[in-house]
Amino acid sequence: VATGKRIMQNIGCFACHTTDGTRLVGPSFKGIWGEEQTVVTGGNKRKVKVDEEYIHRSIFDPNADVVDGFQKGLMVSYEGQLSDDDVNHIIEYLKTVK
Repeated sequence: VATGKRIMQNIGCFACHTTDGTRLVGPSFKGIWGEEQTVVTGGNKRKVKVDEEYIHRSIFDPNADVVDGFQKGLMVSYEGQLSDDDVNHIIEYLKTVK
């Protein structure tokens, strides 16, 4: 869990995302794990569950599914910068943010 938080601090996630429910440039991570989010995919709204697949896609292709109410194009892809292991550490951390 500590490794995931450290990775997120190092790559700047907390500049745009909070862990306390406060809205910034991106949605808060508070209580997000396992929840349903409304996202915009290709111009259409749909519901997705925040799970491993969604987090991987959000990190490597952040404009594929943008949480409704947030601006597309602000988050950059971390493909090539983060490994699958790094993302798995981030996921383990996100599971603990309540």
